[in-house]
Amino acid sequence: MKYRHIFFDLDHTLWDFETNADETLRHLFELHDLQRHGIAVEKFIQEYSDINHGLWRLYQNNKITQQQLRSVRFPRTFVQLGLREEDSPAGISEQFTDILPQKRQCFRTPTRC
Repeated sequence: MKYRHIFFDLDHTLWDFETNADETLRHLFELHDLQRHGIAVEKFIQEYSDINHGLWRLYQNNKITQQQLRSVRFPRTFVQLGLREEDSPAGISEQFTDILPQKRQCFRTPTRC
């Protein structure tokens, strides 16, 4: 039998989502000069990750839409960090979803994908 298609999930299988997300968040932190708010990059990443995971649980349970998830995760992060929702840079969510897929860290390989 000849296979016509092979499908598999790259996230958490080959493609290292956590490392790639971390790199993307660090890039955005620097791009938007977020340290000017007195925030440490590690705190920013941790708060974002906690909020994002909680929102994904809501999405998986059909409590929110994907668009709601994407639109609130950064503003909620900023509020959790003691800032105003308006301090969330315009377009940061779209930048995250644009930059993240370009990252190339993979599991169990000494080189990039």
